Amino acid sequence: MVNDSTVSFRSGLSRPGMAHTACDGSVHSQQVNNIAVTLPWPFIEAQLQRLQQQARQQSIAQLNLWLDNLSSWSLNTARQLGMPGTRLSPSDHLVRRYAHKYELEWTLITAQMYQESRFNPKARSHRGALGLMQIMPATANELGIDDPENPEQAVSAAVHYLVWLGQRFERVKKNQKGWFMLAAYNAGVGHVHDARRLAKQLGLRNDRWFGHVEKAMLLLSKPRYAKQAHYGAVRGHEAVNYVRQIRRYYEAYNTQLSKRL
Repeated sequence: MVNDSTVSFRSGLSRPGMAHTACDGSVHSQQVNNIAVTLPWPFIEAQLQRLQQQARQQSIAQLNLWLDNLSSWSLNTARQLGMPGTRLSPSDHLVRRYAHKYELEWTLITAQMYQESRFNPKARSHRGALGLMQIMPATANELGIDDPENPEQAVSAAVHYLVWLGQRFERVKKNQKGWFMLAAYNAGVGHVHDARRLAKQLGLRNDRWFGHVEKAMLLLSKPRYAKQAHYGAVRGHEAVNYVRQIRRYYEAYNTQLSKRL
């Protein structure tokens, strides 16, 4: 730090003094062991450059350490998400099979599974949802499964339900449809249609989820907008956060898998 036009530096002397900066930049005087030493400006400048270089090298070293730590954190996070090597979850074989059959992205379904149950087939929510995909008992009956805690039944039912939801959004492009399917899985297809209608009224695109329909979904929790909706009010923030969290896991899975290939 520079204070009162003084610069402190190491010049190879055991006890450096204070170098007083001359206004004309020609020479600097320094008291060392009571002996006045006159130093030319090029020498001072060289010392300052050396110190700056050392500071840069220190900064680079700190940056590299930070990046190393970040890489370790990313790997640890991936492992917490169930990602040892190229295996994402204990149910990979089931998810791959059903996703391939219906042309869905298996990593997206796996990300949804993690969001729903943290890969715990015995998971139960306070609302009564069960299993890997947190299927409500009434929904399980409609889908024809008798044990939502059975991994294969859970995956099969969830994929079939997602396919059915996807058919409700025929005019949405494939690269967007997954987000609408997930939102409908969480909030109900009727509320998502309400959000699409509202998005169009607001001048937003009703065929894009992020930054468009999700904004309308958030507004449907407000009475002003909910009273105009066909299906009434909805806790829009839950669906928005649900989709965003799944996208986060989905991107993490795909990134990690690409590094392992």
